[in-house]
Formats: sequence, C-alpha cells, structure tokens
Amino acid sequence: MVDHAVPVQNEKESVMMKPAISCLSVLLICLGAASVHAAHETQDPALRQRAADALARLAPLPLAKGSLPQPLVEINRESADRRWVIGSATQPLPTMTGVDADQVPLSRLFLARQTDQGWQLALEGEDSFAALLEAAPDDWLSADERRAWRSQTVRAKRLAPDATGLGLPWQEGAAWSMTGGPHGYSGESQPYDSIDFAGGDGRVLAPQAGVIYKSCLRNGSGLVKLVHDNGYSSTYYHMINLNTVADGQRVAKGAYLGKTGNGLPCGGSTTGPHVHFSLIHQGKAEPVNRKWLGGWQFFSGSRAYQGYAARDGGRVNVGGRLTHYRGGGDPAPTASRRR
Repeated sequence: MVDHAVPVQNEKESVMMKPAISCLSVLLICLGAASVHAAHETQDPALRQRAADALARLAPLPLAKGSLPQPLVEINRESADRRWVIGSATQPLPTMTGVDADQVPLSRLFLARQTDQGWQLALEGEDSFAALLEAAPDDWLSADERRAWRSQTVRAKRLAPDATGLGLPWQEGAAWSMTGGPHGYSGESQPYDSIDFAGGDGRVLAPQAGVIYKSCLRNGSGLVKLVHDNGYSSTYYHMINLNTVADGQRVAKGAYLGKTGNGLPCGGSTTGPHVHFSLIHQGKAEPVNRKWLGGWQFFSGSRAYQGYAARDGGRVNVGGRLTHYRGGGDPAPTASRRR
C-alpha cells in the first residue's frame, strides 16, 4: 500500500529534482539517438570531395539532360573519435515524370579513415576497401559487419556464382508480378543488374540475412542496401514506410524492409508502385542473367525490361506472376547453366 503522508520537505526536494530529472532524460534520449545509427549528410568538405571524386570515377555519362545535382555524401556509421567512417556517395537525379523507364540514382558505400595527410577513402568493390577494413578499430565494427564485408573482397578471378543464395524479396509461397524484366539501374544502362517486382501485400522482405545500410532518407523512403555474407549485396529503391533498424545491424532472412511504392527520395522516375531490386557482387553491379533467386532462374532479353524467369521447364514473361519458394536453396549451377 502506498503511504500518501509524504513530508513537506520531501515534496520540495521532489519539485527541485524534476528539472534535473528532465535534463537527465533529455541527455539519455540524445545519447540513445546517437547510438541509433542513421545516415546524415557530412559537413566535412574534404570528405565530401573525396567521396564525390570516387563516385565520379564509377559513374557513366549523365543519365539526364542538363546539369545534375551535387553528389550526396552521407555518414552511415562513424567511430567515437570520428576518424573512421562508413558512408555512402549518391548521385541524385532530377525527379522525372512521364518517363517510361525506371531511373534510379547511382549509389555506393565507402569506408574512410582520417589521417594527418587527409582522408583515405575507398568505395566498396575497390581493392583498397579490404585494406581499410582490416585496419579499422576492433571495437567499432561488429563481427556481423566484418564477416559480411570480408565476403565482398575482390578475388583475383571475379566469378559470381549463378546460385546467389538469395530468395525473392517477399514472403515465401506468395506470388508477385515481375513488372520489369532485367534492366540497368537506370533503364538501358549496362549491366542489366535490376528487376522490378510488385504485388501481394506490398511488404518487401530480406531475401537473405544481411547487414543493413540506408541512404538518401526522405519522407519515409530511401535507398536500402543489404550486405550479405556470401559476396553478394542487394539494393532496393522506391520503397516507402521503411523499417527503423539502425545502420550496421544484421537483419534476418524474411525481415521487413519496407513497402512497395513510388518513392523518389533522390530523384529519378517510377512507372508505378513497385520495388526496384538490384544485385551486386563484390561491390560491382552484377547482371541478373542466369541468376537463381527464390527458385527461379532469370534471363535477360535483347532490350531492357524484357526477358523472363524459368523454373521446372516452365517460363514466366514480364507481367507474369512468380511464386517465391525455397529461399536461397536453389540448385548449384551445372555446366548447362553456366555462362
């Protein structure tokens, strides 16, 4: 039973403590917010320039008429002394309407270290990324992050297996439509590393476990990347209502990522609510041709957005429905399936 006969002196002490408790609460909230890693634009001009220069070496010719916006350079994770950074460099596009293509901004993650001579920076897929990874502080990156990123190390012979180990980005047993066959991250761009999907309950799910990073967050939308631990990464655009998992955390297979939508947080275009799914292997855009995803083998057409998916002797063309099953348990490539 609570005793309501509280001495007046204690009441005064309680009143005096309220501001202190309030300040402490704000401090704890701030500390908590700092520990929940989310991408934010860097204010360091030297880091911004190094990342922008690295992205420029990777980017093809401009995909839109006129001048493009300045590259967006964000920090996704940083060490306590702020000398180590995992970040992202993104080339925003103008928001385009009436375009019969799926325009998606080019984006890559990077690892950077600040030295007395300035920033050392490497994009994922570059040889120097692995060296920076091994030099990073032990207490900064988690074991999950290190394992995932080490699998992305570029080998002497970069051969991506057709059996990706990935499912399709929705619930197993459910059927979604392939609204756009294999195409580039921006329509006709090569390689054809992307496929568009829509349907079902619209819930986009992780096709395999991976470490998550988000970039270009705007109005509940953004670019989402999962770094898997088998050399593959997968990226997602146009989603809305994204999850709130902190950058650098591992999400399980089947974890909620977001919902299909028309999100254009860094510009581009969309032809209707869907998810733009892209495949990366060891930091490089990887053609989806002949790749196995969720029990289906995908084949490119002669033009972007064409092609089909095959399974057990059957074939589904663009616009048809694909039932997701068996997750990453696809058969290993045989001689007849290799390139």
